[in-house]
Amino acid sequence: MKLCEISGIKFDIDRLRAVVRFSNEARKYIKKSNELRMTNPSPFFRFGGMAYILVLTASQGLREGVEIDLS
Repeated sequence: MKLCEISGIKFDIDRLRAVVRFSNEARKYIKKSNELRMTNPSPFFRFGGMAYILVLTASQGLREGVEIDLS
């Protein structure tokens, strides 16, 4: 793979699978958060829902991103 040659980083299919799994899980939580923000009354106080979504978005692909506890 040309990218591996340029970056010097070996391609790891298991790591790619994990990143995709964590990204998909984070996306599921982002979608659910958006659905909850649309309800009236919203369970989030002010921008609480957006803060949660921002954390999930910034950490997509990481295990820590789907294991956060914002309570």
